[in-house]
Amino acid sequence: MRFGSASPTETRAKEDLGRFGLGMKTASISQCRNLTVCSKSEGELSAYQWDLDKIVENDSNDWLLTVLDNQAISEDALLKLLASDYLRKRDSGTIVLWRHLDATMAGTAVTDCERKFSELMSNSRKHIETVFHRFLSPSNGKKSVSMTFNNSQLTAFNPFGPAIPARQEKQLEKIALHGEIIKKH
Repeated sequence: MRFGSASPTETRAKEDLGRFGLGMKTASISQCRNLTVCSKSEGELSAYQWDLDKIVENDSNDWLLTVLDNQAISEDALLKLLASDYLRKRDSGTIVLWRHLDATMAGTAVTDCERKFSELMSNSRKHIETVFHRFLSPSNGKKSVSMTFNNSQLTAFNPFGPAIPARQEKQLEKIALHGEIIKKH
């Protein structure tokens, strides 16, 4: 839960979801005022929370992160329910919980809120299925990642269309330059 967690000079694994550790956090904070991430790894549960209202109230310029211990998790009815439903029977997994959605519904008439919210949820689902398609449906020999969105399994959408019969894969081209081999598709 920290911003800017890796140097661009460090080698990263192909299974790595991101280099700088900014995507999930900045995307979440742009949509909600309270972000909670609860993860289970090797049987241990840990949860962290950013509350923008508490950060603003704080006199320092620090982005104070709240560490939620097991007692705090059990006292938070929604987080406790989600952890029980989704993480209890697993060795590992992560819940990203948005609360106090802000900009997404601004200026929307009450009668249009449900329609707009449904549209936003549908677009979010499609976006996640596209952005993380290589993890949801990896190439041979790679381990897949299982993601659910509102209790529904996500399905990879590869925007490059490998299953389209008319698609033609270009051959790998090798170019020698100054004693080095450059590979180009």
